[in-house]
Amino acid sequence: MEHVTTANSKLLHECEILRNRLQECSVSFLIEEEDKLIVETSSPSDAIDILTTSDNRIGLLLAEAQLLAQDIQSSDARSDETCNTNDINGSNNELGKMLTDIFVDNARLRMQVNSVIRYVLHKNVNSDKEEEEEESPLRRTVLSKFL
Repeated sequence: MEHVTTANSKLLHECEILRNRLQECSVSFLIEEEDKLIVETSSPSDAIDILTTSDNRIGLLLAEAQLLAQDIQSSDARSDETCNTNDINGSNNELGKMLTDIFVDNARLRMQVNSVIRYVLHKNVNSDKEEEEEESPLRRTVLSKFL
């Protein structure tokens, strides 16, 4: 029983660490005003860089969560091999699997949100470039007349 309590404490501690590190990956340049999200950075490319960094960090956390899930599975397999398998140990392993699954789902959702924000930022950057290109042909034609 003491082994189960120690394993649960360790699992909860590791999940808490992963969750805190996932919170640190949150992007903090968005301000919500009414029905709009406003980007508060010097440029869209800075925001895109922040999102990329966030995604990279989340990817590393996902790898750690998957390692934790493998540890839980191997612990579950070891407890199945012993004759002293009891309901408490089995339910604790199920709880551990559920916690890691929730963490992985949360991390993937954050990456999807980052992807949507990145798409919108790229779209805005491209529309700004198109507006500039629409203005620049006029300049070129006027300039080409003088040259």
